[in-house]
Amino acid sequence: MDARGRAVNIRQFSVKPGNAMVSVPIVFIAATSSESGKTALAGQLIRQLSGRGIRVGALKVTGTGGVLDSLSHRRSGAFAVLDNVNAGLITTHGEPAEVHQKTPLIFREMERQGADLIIAELGGDLLSANNPEIFRIGELMDRAVMLVVISNDALAAVGVNTFNECRLGFPVDRIRHFTSPFRNHAGIERRMTSAGISSCYDPRSSSDLARIADQIADKVPTSNHT
Repeated sequence: MDARGRAVNIRQFSVKPGNAMVSVPIVFIAATSSESGKTALAGQLIRQLSGRGIRVGALKVTGTGGVLDSLSHRRSGAFAVLDNVNAGLITTHGEPAEVHQKTPLIFREMERQGADLIIAELGGDLLSANNPEIFRIGELMDRAVMLVVISNDALAAVGVNTFNECRLGFPVDRIRHFTSPFRNHAGIERRMTSAGISSCYDPRSSSDLARIADQIADKVPTSNHT
C-alpha cells in the first residue's frame, strides 16, 4: 500500500527503456545449484573488466530477491546494477511468457545507462527460475558472447553440456566451465578431463580469472574502453 492506502503493483515501477534492441555484449553466469559461488565469480569478473576500463553493468536476471546480489555487484565495481524486480517481476518462477516478455527491459535499460558490457547472473540452477526461457530470447542470445557455468562436480558439468545440447542450444565454443570455489579444483579438474571436458577454470586463480576477462574484453569494442 502507498501513503494513501492504495494497492501498489511492482509492475508500476518497471523500467521503460524504449524499444531499441540490446547491442552490447552479454556474459551469462550460471551454475548447477544455488549457493555455488555465482555472485562471487561475477564480482571477480566485474573487478577484472572494470580494471580494463570497461563500464560493466551487472544484472541479477532470474530468481527471487536479488537485492543482496546487486549490492555485491555494486561493491565489486559495477557501473550500474539492476535485477528482475526492475523488469516488473518480483520472481521469475512464474509464467514463462511473462519472463520472456519483460526480461529484455533490464538489458535495454542497462545499455541506455551507458554500460559497455553486461554481466548477467542467473539465479538458482540452469533448470530453475525459468532460466531455460532466457535462452529462447533471441535479442539476448544474439549478443551473448559467453556462458560461464559453475559446476559442483564433474558429473554436473557433463549434465550441463547434455542439457545445453538437448534444450538450450547455446554455442558450445562460448561455454566456459568453472569449478565451485567450495570444492577442490585439482580433483574436480581431473574428473572433468576424464569425462571429456578439456578445460575448466578455477574461480580462486587470478590467472584463470584474468584469462577469462581477456577473452570477454576482446568482445568489447576498443572505442568503449576508457
